[in-house]
Amino acid sequence: MKKRTNAQDKTYIPKIRDTKSSAHGYELADAVKTTTHTKCSARSNAQTNTHRHTRSSLEGSALALSIALLLNICGSLDARQAVRQKKHHTKDIKLDAGVIRLFDGTPMGVNADTIGMICLVDLIIRNMQFGIKQKNGARVGKYTFEGQKFSLKQLVLLEQDEVIMSNPERKAAFYTLLHTLKEEFKSIVQPSLQTARSTKKMSLELVKEWAKKAQRTDTFLLKWSEAAYGQEFKLMDEQIVTFAGLNQLCDDLRHFQNAMIRSCPNAKRLFVERAQKCKKIAQLLGELDTVSRNEHDLFMRHAKKNLVDSVTLQALTTQSVRSMLTAYQRTAPKAA
Repeated sequence: MKKRTNAQDKTYIPKIRDTKSSAHGYELADAVKTTTHTKCSARSNAQTNTHRHTRSSLEGSALALSIALLLNICGSLDARQAVRQKKHHTKDIKLDAGVIRLFDGTPMGVNADTIGMICLVDLIIRNMQFGIKQKNGARVGKYTFEGQKFSLKQLVLLEQDEVIMSNPERKAAFYTLLHTLKEEFKSIVQPSLQTARSTKKMSLELVKEWAKKAQRTDTFLLKWSEAAYGQEFKLMDEQIVTFAGLNQLCDDLRHFQNAMIRSCPNAKRLFVERAQKCKKIAQLLGELDTVSRNEHDLFMRHAKKNLVDSVTLQALTTQSVRSMLTAYQRTAPKAA
């Protein structure tokens, strides 16, 4: 990292490369990537809303879960970074535990909703780590320190800046920002944590298998999985005390969840089918001139929750969507 002197006025912003792997993804990208340009996704503007309203998006954003904007796995850090991760081939790991085969594609196990949630969590955490992607392809950090924007990975490097760390006031302000990031991370994973609590034994078995295969046997995910009910976030506050620690937790969580997706072909198939049907409904709905923008978004939420799993892709026509909309309008609450 470039050394600075006390004479410099501005905080140095280290550059981070978000190198995407062209050879690997969730194997869902081809099925859903074109949906990002439909009226459905344009209106929902999922990527913007997710970082502004994290909790509401995780709990109720049907369009975001269906479209799942960013499906590729993040690449490694720049070799010049002070915090270098070992290459454990985490992008190739599949979980073989019998419980995952038993619950793959089942209503109470890993299903289309689970895959959608994982995709959305992956998107939001990537935005934390690398910044929000701009129209020109560049990423801009979400977090402000001393008047400048930083991503989590940039803050990891900044954490090693001796000029900042030797100044008590600047150091205190710097770690106040860490608390902000940790609270954001908690809000992101809260819904997933609720699910994991209900299947604690299965979750622990899968995390152990992933940690062994990824050579991450010291991962905080293991401690988290073994924590007493309701004590997960307390344990996190006690043990994740640096930006580097939080960044490693983000990496481990994303890699583990991506391994879950690779290990559940039935759930992936259900997710792809749902995404395709949501895309077609949105396209056909856009052909109906009488539908307002607000009604479009409300109906799409309703359709994903109540309709897409009970209709085939071939049965979706302009007439059938019109009938669905008419039935919805009869029962939908009137706008105030």
